[in-house]
Amino acid sequence: MSTDARIPRPLRIGVGGPVGSGKTALVEVLCTRLRDHHDIAVITNDIYTQEDAQFLIRRGVLPQERVLGVETGGCPHTAIREDASVNLEAVHQLLARFPALEILFVEIGRYPALERVFLEMALRDEEMVASAFDDMLRHVRALRPDARIDGALVQPMLQFPHQREVLVGVATDAVFGPVISCGTGGISVEAVADTAVALPPLNAVLARELISRTRVHRVLAAYRAVPAADLDALAALLCGVARMACLLPWLKEMDLNPVIAHPGGAVIADARVLIDPDQPARAGAHYPHMAIHPYPLELEGEIGIAGGVRLPVRPIRPEDAALEARFFDALSERSRYQRFMQYLPSLPPSLLARFTQLDYDRELALVVLDPGRQRFVAVGRYAPTGDGQTAEFALTVADDWQGKGIGRAVLERLCQCARDAGYAALYGHILDANRGMLDLAARLGFVEQSRHGTEVTVVRRL
Repeated sequence: MSTDARIPRPLRIGVGGPVGSGKTALVEVLCTRLRDHHDIAVITNDIYTQEDAQFLIRRGVLPQERVLGVETGGCPHTAIREDASVNLEAVHQLLARFPALEILFVEIGRYPALERVFLEMALRDEEMVASAFDDMLRHVRALRPDARIDGALVQPMLQFPHQREVLVGVATDAVFGPVISCGTGGISVEAVADTAVALPPLNAVLARELISRTRVHRVLAAYRAVPAADLDALAALLCGVARMACLLPWLKEMDLNPVIAHPGGAVIADARVLIDPDQPARAGAHYPHMAIHPYPLELEGEIGIAGGVRLPVRPIRPEDAALEARFFDALSERSRYQRFMQYLPSLPPSLLARFTQLDYDRELALVVLDPGRQRFVAVGRYAPTGDGQTAEFALTVADDWQGKGIGRAVLERLCQCARDAGYAALYGHILDANRGMLDLAARLGFVEQSRHGTEVTVVRRL
C-alpha cells in the first residue's frame, strides 16, 4: 500500500463553479454552520493574491491556520486541470497540522477539475478501491452513525486514445424555445467561448452542420498522426439531445460537459440538468414550446395489409430525398399521370425538396416502406389549402403493391392526422378515369363536390 493510502483521509468536499459564481460565499456559510460540530479546514485557489483565503480569514470563518490559499500562477481552472499537485500538497499540509481533520472543503473550478484532487487521478487497482471504500464508510459512520449504507457506486475512469472534449447543451430562450449548443468542452469552456447554436429538431445533416460551425471542429478532424473523432457518433448524440428538447418541455437547461469524442465514439462524462416544474411532462399537441415543429415520432407505426403482412409507416424526413426520387422513377407513366395529372418525366430538385422538407405543423407525408428492400411502396400526403381551415390530400401506391389494401390504410391515417391537426375537411382532386381511387375515397366517406372536365373534386368533413 502506498504512503498516501495510510494517511488518514478527511471527507473532501469540492465546491466548484465558474469564476464569480459565489463559491467562496458558499464555503463561508458551510463553515459557519459546521465549525462548532466538526474539525474542518479549507483550501482555496487563486492566481497570485490568495484573495479568497484572505476573505475567509477576515470574516472570521475559521482560524488562519485552517485556511490554506493555493496560488496557481494562472487561471485556477486550467492550472488545476493540468497539474493537481499543488492541491494535493495543500491537502497533505493540512493533514499534518490537524491529524483529526474530519471535513476538508476544496474551492476550485468545475466538477471535472475536482477528480484529480479527490480521486488523485483514479483508483488504479483493487487495493486502492478497497482502501477508498473503507475510508468512505469510516467518514459516513463518523458523521452519520444512523445512516443505512447499501453500498458504493464504482464508475470507470473514462480515458480514450486521442480523445477531445466537447460541450453539448440545451438552453431555453423566451422567444425561440429550446436551443441546442455545441462547442469546445472541458473546464476551458468559458475561456474559449466556442459555441454554435441551432434550433431543434436536428437530423444527421443539421447536426453535422452545427458541429462544422465550431472551432473545435478543426481539432475533431484528423491532423498529423491523430485520427479523426467519430463525428457520426457525436452527431447522433446531438440528435438525441434535440429529441429530448422536443419531447420534454420541462427540460429547461442541460449541460453535457465534457462529452468525450474519440475515434471510436462519443461518451458523456458529466451532465447537469435544470428542470422547470411548471411545464407539462410531455409535449402538447403541435409542440407549443417549440419554434419549429419537430419530426412527429409519435406517428410512426405499422399497417396491416392483405395476407397478414405488416409494413412500417412513418412521416417522411428531409433525408428521404433519394428514396422519394427512386419511388417516383419506379412508377409507371400511368401512375405518374394519375398522381400529377400531367406528363412528368422526372421530379425537379425543387419539387423533390418540397416533398421531403415539410413544416409538420401544417402538412404531413406518410410513407410505407418495404423493409426487405428499403424502398417506399406508398406515399400519402396532405397540405393546407388557401383558407387554412381545410387540406388537400394526394396518394400514390407503387404499381407492384397495388390491390393489397395499402391505399386504404394510408388514407385512413391521413384523415385521422388531419383531424388531429385541426383541419375541418380534407379535399382530393382525382381524374375521372382513376376509378380505383374514386371508389376508395367513396368507401372512406368522401363525397363528390364538383367536376371540371376530367377532374373530380371529393371532400370529407373531419
